[in-house]
Amino acid sequence: MASVYLDHAATSPVAPEALNRLHSLLSEGVANSSSAHSAGVKAAALLGQAREIIATKLGCESSELIFCSGGTEANNWVLQRVVMKWNSANPGKKCHLLTLSTEHSSVTNTAEWMRDL
Repeated sequence: MASVYLDHAATSPVAPEALNRLHSLLSEGVANSSSAHSAGVKAAALLGQAREIIATKLGCESSELIFCSGGTEANNWVLQRVVMKWNSANPGKKCHLLTLSTEHSSVTNTAEWMRDL
């Protein structure tokens, strides 16, 4: 009997096209895209191409994209930026961020940490 994976909230299968591209890139070697050496310059160019492709598909500017390592980092980043933007646009007013008990801990922990900001 074939198994069925139903926990796509935690992770999802990688599209075969993306997996093939990742495999080919990893086969060529990895490098820090912030490095000045030739491998780093190549990695930066590939990252720039990926940004342009994704931005085109999403209908936005590549500069509007933020790449995160995972959901926890993304949740933290978004919540902090929303509160910071509110605070700078509304000096003297308190930002009210509401969360539910069913939220992921990366949301509730960040909200609690920001409570006194």
